[in-house]
Parts: sequence; C-alpha cells; structure tokens
Amino acid sequence: MKVSKDGKFKLAKNEKHVGNFIIKNEDLYVKIHDINSAITHRVGKHLNVGRILEMAFKSNDTNGLHNYASLVWLFSNIAPDQEFFMDINKACVNCANRHKELYNLKEDLTIEEDKEILDDVKATTEAIEELKEKE
Repeated sequence: MKVSKDGKFKLAKNEKHVGNFIIKNEDLYVKIHDINSAITHRVGKHLNVGRILEMAFKSNDTNGLHNYASLVWLFSNIAPDQEFFMDINKACVNCANRHKELYNLKEDLTIEEDKEILDDVKATTEAIEELKEKE
C-alpha cells in the first residue's frame, strides 16, 4: 500500500481497503494490517481460516474480512485476564462444534470404542517396554 500526496491509498491489485484495514492476498498468506501499520497479521492459506479469508477476499466479502480483522485488532489491544481467555476458549469450542465438517470433528466415542483404543495403547506401551528390557 502506498499513500498519494493527497492522502488517498494506492492499492495493488492484490490488496483491499476494508474499514481501517488493508487486506493483501499473497501467494501463501493472507496479510492484514491496520492503516497505521501498528499491527500486522498473516494467516497461512494452508489453515482453515486462511482458506476462508482467501475466499472472502476473492468474493469481495468485505463484511467477513472486516469482522475478522476487527477481532484480531481487538484481541491484540486488550489487556486479557484469565476469565477472558476462558470465554474466548468457550467461544472457539462453540464455533468448532457449529462447523464440525470444516474442522473434521467426529462425534464422541462410545465407551466401548474408547476402551478399545485405550487397550491398544496399553498393549503397544507394554510391547515397547518388553523390547526395552530385552536390549
């Protein structure tokens, strides 16, 4: 981003001005910075949120881009306490539960499935211990 003499933004074709933020669609990342460049945030496109931001950029979803950028800015400028972190964690869990397919979440295991997995881990651990003893 460059600024002209009259104070207007000159954006590259891979940049968008959204509210107080500039969003840049780079090759491997989506980069967000506020217009003062006080905070810069880059998200890899290999992450779910990076893919969502890239889709929002390409579809010109300025509302989605602005909401994400605003939350990152707010989160970066607040003096958090333990209760704040617990609230954020709960909000993230709720979001993931609303979008289970996106996060590849499975339904809870049955007691039998859980026991089978634990038994397999126990047997593997015991086999490793036996091999260590033979060395």
